Amino acid sequence: MEGCARESAPLFEPGCIHSVEQWVLKNGAMVGGICAVLAAIQLVGVCFACCLSKSILKDFHDFYY
Repeated sequence: MEGCARESAPLFEPGCIHSVEQWVLKNGAMVGGICAVLAAIQLVGVCFACCLSKSILKDFHDFYY
């Protein structure tokens, strides 16, 4: 079929990966800050879980021993 092939440039010239990389480079501080906040929240959650576990075990040992 003649004339079916398109000889112009593709629709998405830079590509999705390149666009995402550029966005991350432009907004690196924001991405890093959000990651640091999420890590801090998870660390606080782990600390609370350890305290709760220790409290439960202390009550268990006090009751049975």
